[in-house]
Amino acid sequence: MKKFVFRLILFLTPLSIFMCVNMSFNYHVYSNQSIDMGNTKVVVLGDSHLMTAVDPDLFENATNVCQSAEPPIVSYWKLKKILQANIFDQIIFGLAPHNISECNDYRFCETKWSKEIFNRIYPIQDFNSIRNKLSVDYSNYYHTLWKQTALFPKMIHGNFIGKFSAKKTSDISNWQSAIKRHYYLNDQVYSESVLSVAYIDSIVDICRKHDVSLLIASSPVHKRYYENIPRSILNSYNKLIEKYEEQGVLVFNKTKDSSYADSMFFDVHHLNYIGAERFTSELIEFYNKPH
Repeated sequence: MKKFVFRLILFLTPLSIFMCVNMSFNYHVYSNQSIDMGNTKVVVLGDSHLMTAVDPDLFENATNVCQSAEPPIVSYWKLKKILQANIFDQIIFGLAPHNISECNDYRFCETKWSKEIFNRIYPIQDFNSIRNKLSVDYSNYYHTLWKQTALFPKMIHGNFIGKFSAKKTSDISNWQSAIKRHYYLNDQVYSESVLSVAYIDSIVDICRKHDVSLLIASSPVHKRYYENIPRSILNSYNKLIEKYEEQGVLVFNKTKDSSYADSMFFDVHHLNYIGAERFTSELIEFYNKPH
């Protein structure tokens, strides 16, 4: 038995050292890396709504960095990171009713979402700032961190940068599952996420601090989806939009635009490439108008 333990120690010691070296190296890399976005002048930020709705190729020098199921907290961390090494003319931030639902808070502790989110955000997370405000599945997080940093050295840690996704199909039959996912927990309506709203405010503030123009945009959702958004969330959302407009923030809100045909939707709350071409063109026209 002693011989076995000795051999096990001999095997595990160099392996442990190897992993520790990799983790230290990777930590140094992602802690000091800058995100070079070249000559990008317009950045599209947010979750899957603008990920599928805003085609950066229709702009001059634009980049879409959106990712699916991205909470406003993560959007702020991402923006804070990329502003460290880049100067932009415009940030276009996606803000829809579901972005202020507490479903965003649960994405840090639900196994279904947290694993994917942790894979993206480990280089930019600031859990210390939300430690007493949000439930985080730290066991899952540290397991993800180990997988991302302990096994081999990497020079690039940019999983948090997304891109435009052109959807080719159209199926608007999923409105019930989408509504339930965004607004209900055990058949009870989610409350407004105080933390999400606070971080949306932080996005507004950091744009002002860096003298970057901010445009808040919301792509259309299908009528079946819009009509089933809980009134409490929708009322809070409308008040939030009004607040930002009063503060002088540009707002392009097409949430309830019913002129988008069914064929322009990928599903009940995302546009496909046909809808994206129209929405992006309308957004650019609004963006270019004198305000």
